[in-house]
Amino acid sequence: MASHEQELQDLEEKLENDRHRQFLSLKERLNAKRNRKMDELRRKQDVETTKEIIEQKKEVDEIKLKKVSGLIVHYLFLTMM
Repeated sequence: MASHEQELQDLEEKLENDRHRQFLSLKERLNAKRNRKMDELRRKQDVETTKEIIEQKKEVDEIKLKKVSGLIVHYLFLTMM
């Protein structure tokens, strides 16, 4: 009888250990998935930020070009007088 109870107790411990191991494995997989998603989101945000910076630099360059072109036209106009 004691042997049977010991077997049951051993089986219960084994089941509990298996459940705990599976829980830890699942938790680890979910954490890894969450980390991958966060990394992907950061990469997308970095790409968007880079695009915005490039667009802003392009706009600034266009303004500078217009300003310089206007100065050149004005200078040429003054030298022709």
